[in-house]
Amino acid sequence: MPSDLHTPERFTRFECLGKATQPQFVDRVLEILQIIHQFDDFERKDIMVLLEQMTCYRVPAESPIIFEDESGDFMMLLLQGSVEVVKKDGAGIYRQLRLAEPGEVLGEMSLIDDQPRSAGCIARSEVTFAILSRAGLNDILRNEPSTGCKILMVLLLISTERLRSVSRRLALMLGENLVWL
Repeated sequence: MPSDLHTPERFTRFECLGKATQPQFVDRVLEILQIIHQFDDFERKDIMVLLEQMTCYRVPAESPIIFEDESGDFMMLLLQGSVEVVKKDGAGIYRQLRLAEPGEVLGEMSLIDDQPRSAGCIARSEVTFAILSRAGLNDILRNEPSTGCKILMVLLLISTERLRSVSRRLALMLGENLVWL
């Protein structure tokens, strides 16, 4: 993992698989990105620029990967397995928000805004993921601005899709009590 990334202590217990530019990871990422519309504008060159800044890990089932409220300077691209995204309710009990599957990006909000994590992530099966640090993203923006802009657009699209989903769920929960100001 790049030395400029603040590595959570628990990552020392994870199996570091090395750089994401290894053929098996490149093949898996290419396979995944073919079905994710946010990456439609990416060419192979763009994907390789992104992967050059990423490190891959494997974790066993039930491993916490991201803790709610911790500081974070990386996002992860889920390559294999499933991850439960959880949030504490008012009583401090973790509740599942959703189950993330391969191809999903997690942790992107803290990567961008440097705020504490808004939710936690727990491996529900053995999970393989690639991480991109803030420093890695900054390197891409500095050295490959066209690819960096494409990455930022993907993160914006992911964020707006999630915001719209939360808005729809909130409207359903509020039902007829919804009053628009």
